[in-house]
Amino acid sequence: MKKRYNKILLTAIATIFAFVSVTYVSCIKVDDKPYSCDYHACLNGGICYKGTCNCPAGYDSVYCNTMWIDKYPGKWAVSEVIKGSSHPWRVGMDSAFAIVVRKGGTNTSLLIDSFMNNWYYHDIPVQITTSTTIMFSPYFCPYNTTPAFSISGGDGVMDASYKTIQGTYYRRIQDSVSTANDTVDYTMTKL
Repeated sequence: MKKRYNKILLTAIATIFAFVSVTYVSCIKVDDKPYSCDYHACLNGGICYKGTCNCPAGYDSVYCNTMWIDKYPGKWAVSEVIKGSSHPWRVGMDSAFAIVVRKGGTNTSLLIDSFMNNWYYHDIPVQITTSTTIMFSPYFCPYNTTPAFSISGGDGVMDASYKTIQGTYYRRIQDSVSTANDTVDYTMTKL
């Protein structure tokens, strides 16, 4: 009889141990898994991979809730220097003017108004390629202005404070006498 009670007791202890083990393993918290995507709410189409949100173009931050474009709109002071030109006497010429940057039609496009201090030079398209880089898209001034103006391309990089952009763009200015193809270095400072 004693052997029978020992078997029952041993079976009961083994059963209790099995239940406790299952309960313990099933209660391990997600925080114990460093690469878990549980509890991550990646926004705006972001995808959680190994515990980190991978954000789509146009968004950054821990949860993809900051738009790249938000740091650009507003008034900017521009200073520029011609670094290369089809007319050598233009090299070294500088200018300063104010522009207005506004959001374009997508979350990675911008439009610049009053370029080169000329009201007719507006809606100049700029693409945001990463959270801190921009690229000038081709542009031709649609108005019959003198001088005629176009941009063939260019790029720029924003500093860590989001207050300054430096870069280069390529323009063509045509007046009644000649056409100048210029390579222009610029610095934009947010006002």
